[in-house]
Amino acid sequence: MGMPWMVKAIWILFCAWAVGCSAPGLDDPVERMLDRKVVPEARVGAIQRLGPVADSGRVRHYLDALHQIAWSKRHPDQVRCAAIDRLIEHDPLAFCRIADRWIVELDRWSVMDHIFDRAVEHRWRQFEAIAIRSYARRSQTYPDQVRPERKVLQALHPDRLVEEVVFDVFTGLAPEVDMRHQVAAWTLLNRLLGPTVVKAQLLSAPPKTLLVRDLQAATIVLDVLPPDREGILWLGYLQAGGGQGLWSKAARSSRLLSPTQRCGLELRHLPILISLSDEQRARGRLKLLQRLSSRLASATAVHRTEGTPLPSEALADHEPALAWADLATLDVLIDLCQDQALSDQWFDQADHDRFDQNTEHGGVLSHDGARFQAMAFVPKLVAHDRKFYSSPELIKAMYSSVAHYHFHAQDHENSSFAGPGRGDLDFANRLHPTALVLTFVDHDTLNVDYYQAGDVVVDLG
Repeated sequence: MGMPWMVKAIWILFCAWAVGCSAPGLDDPVERMLDRKVVPEARVGAIQRLGPVADSGRVRHYLDALHQIAWSKRHPDQVRCAAIDRLIEHDPLAFCRIADRWIVELDRWSVMDHIFDRAVEHRWRQFEAIAIRSYARRSQTYPDQVRPERKVLQALHPDRLVEEVVFDVFTGLAPEVDMRHQVAAWTLLNRLLGPTVVKAQLLSAPPKTLLVRDLQAATIVLDVLPPDREGILWLGYLQAGGGQGLWSKAARSSRLLSPTQRCGLELRHLPILISLSDEQRARGRLKLLQRLSSRLASATAVHRTEGTPLPSEALADHEPALAWADLATLDVLIDLCQDQALSDQWFDQADHDRFDQNTEHGGVLSHDGARFQAMAFVPKLVAHDRKFYSSPELIKAMYSSVAHYHFHAQDHENSSFAGPGRGDLDFANRLHPTALVLTFVDHDTLNVDYYQAGDVVVDLG
């Protein structure tokens, strides 16, 4: 029996309504390829159905959607790779410019490998600097000698050593290179060749760019050049006149040191260097070690028991990693811990920290040419009461200060947290400062721990 005419009419209207509602999702490839509820294969098909992007009246709409997919880890790798292919097909040079921005944000090797394969396939010589920016990042998946980026550089320059290509990018001799690429190349060279070889090569580099000139000038003052972006920022700040002319003062002071005293001299040592008296500067390494051992023998050490325990906080266990300038710094810091005016400043700041349950507090230990003082900086970024984020203003002040410090002052009985935590040590490994953490042991006592890059920790008592 046929369907009654009224029911049939309603059915036809319903079907027309349903088709109308579903049409955009089915017919609009952009909507479909962006829909994360759709299976990846169907989304790839939608990307391929776009047709030539340049022939569309919605070029910007299409490109925005493709970039949104290509550079976001929220989308499956195969969908991202399909979007990348369409972007390359549309405008290879434009894709390279965008890749230069986003390459350091990628964390999926399959997507990076896809981009690298396309770079080699199309012989993009301008891609070498982009690959170096990616290569400069450390990887827990690949050792440096077998990194995919290395294979890209070898494929683009089969007649040259990879290190030579990286050096040309560092010096600015390679085409289409800016400061970001140079800093990445410098970071990578330090890893691939080691600081001693890189320092020797630096002196032969043509002084074509500001970075090369700054680093060449730094060889006169420093025994160890900054190996990465963080150190380059520090160096640039000082050489541009930041820190009340500290760079020129440090240059004069470094010339008074013996070769043994200069050994291991880094940026963190410069502020303490210009504060030393003639008597302090005259002490050799052996005399300093004996003096420090005697002074620390009478100090009461407080060992951290919460979190990851520190392997050792004894001077003797870290002596090989400590330069003469580190030993001189430790000697000055022990003096300062006995300075009443400075102690009053630290206790006052520690009490403010104790009442603030939102964050830890900290600052820098500065020297104005006459005296030392503890300069507190209000945290700009707050996480919780056992975390300290150094503000940009504090970091800039640290560049020309004797030490960075922060408190473990959640309450007066806080000895189980005495000493730096893993996050503190990571901070030191990344920025290479002289650092202190001051911990309440009781109402009247702060324990002081010194730490530096390399997980070196010395309990000052």
